[in-house]
Amino acid sequence: MKRFFLTAIFLFTLILSLPAQSADAEKESANVFKSSPDVNLNLPLVADAEEFARAALTASGCGAEETEALLEQLESLSAEIIPKLKKKAGDEENCEKILSFIYEKILSKYSLYQTLFDQAMTSGVYNCVSSALIFMYFAKRAGISLTAVETPKHAFCTVYTVYPSDSAGKKFDVETTNPYGVNPGKKRSQNLGNGAKAYITVPAKNYGGRHDVDDRRAVALIYENRIAELQRQKNDADTVQLAVDAAAIQQNSSLSLDTLSQCVVNYAVNLSRHSREREGIELVNAAVRQFGGHKRYSEYLTSTWHNLVLAKIKSSSMQSALLEVEAQKENLLPRDYLDLKEFAYTWNAQKAAADHNWKAAIEIDDAGLAALGENKNIVRQKNSYVHNYAVDFYNEAARLYNAGNKAAAHSLIRKGLEELPDNKMLLQALNQMK
Repeated sequence: MKRFFLTAIFLFTLILSLPAQSADAEKESANVFKSSPDVNLNLPLVADAEEFARAALTASGCGAEETEALLEQLESLSAEIIPKLKKKAGDEENCEKILSFIYEKILSKYSLYQTLFDQAMTSGVYNCVSSALIFMYFAKRAGISLTAVETPKHAFCTVYTVYPSDSAGKKFDVETTNPYGVNPGKKRSQNLGNGAKAYITVPAKNYGGRHDVDDRRAVALIYENRIAELQRQKNDADTVQLAVDAAAIQQNSSLSLDTLSQCVVNYAVNLSRHSREREGIELVNAAVRQFGGHKRYSEYLTSTWHNLVLAKIKSSSMQSALLEVEAQKENLLPRDYLDLKEFAYTWNAQKAAADHNWKAAIEIDDAGLAALGENKNIVRQKNSYVHNYAVDFYNEAARLYNAGNKAAAHSLIRKGLEELPDNKMLLQALNQMK
């Protein structure tokens, strides 16, 4: 099974060779898909500043006591910057003052993976997501109309101007990873004193595939980055709860459930690699029961059931193996079901052939052909065993004949023809003896 850094619903029963799923185990799997109690399930599409910051702190894994302390700090900082803004809130100048203030009071060092809102507040280390969310908080406090923008590799903000003097739909971006990032691409001057000026232009970058996102998705980007960090650490187990919380904040949007399916299947694949397929199946089934089907779920389940039945075939009698294939027919793709039935016959025929028990191997293949029809793989295998069986008769008869025991050789060839009627090799040997 492949690992994902990316709908039919299947409900399954356990294979007979596995112990029954206990009620406690099923409850434990179901509990994985309960959102954390402090996740704000009612975050609106456009939140006010405080509820937005509270959700961002929650998404960052910040505890209740620290959350309240940081909200007080944000409130105090707001009281410091808001009076310095012009009443005509929303213009570039006000956004420049807010962004400059954030870099003066909070942000100090860029780090690609530092996405947490609380750590950006306390350490000054930030990335595109954490800096964008902090800027959004202060812009919301100032009454500025804006939205987060997501691209495949970046996040930033767009401010929408709302006064009568502006043309309809006027807007500008804010690149929050740079203290001069208001309206990137625009040349602006900086007074150096004594009449000297410097000109600064912040280029627009990583903006391909951009799209505005609501506040729910903006906060969920924290979860997305936390999940990506855990994946880099190959810690699939802990990504599931983060994905559940991200889905809860986003009201189980299709995008959030896609991320959840990635996390669930990655973890299930990890369990399977450690011979814990039963846990992986129950984990995925629990996700299906709660969130509905997804292509990744069905792919994992059918593949895992296929492998479990395959293991059963290799470790038990043919009759037991065939019963297992039938028992799990609903859990297998139609093609897999037929392939496994074929394999049950060919595998057991091969085991018999390994002991040179050609007769038993041929009988098993005949049973397979009776059950599956003219299966080319079984036909090919049977023909090989028939040939080998005839060769054994032929070689032993030749040894007897060359030793002068012609009667015994003749009798052996006739016995071979009783087992393998019309076999050309044995018929030719019989004619040579005559």
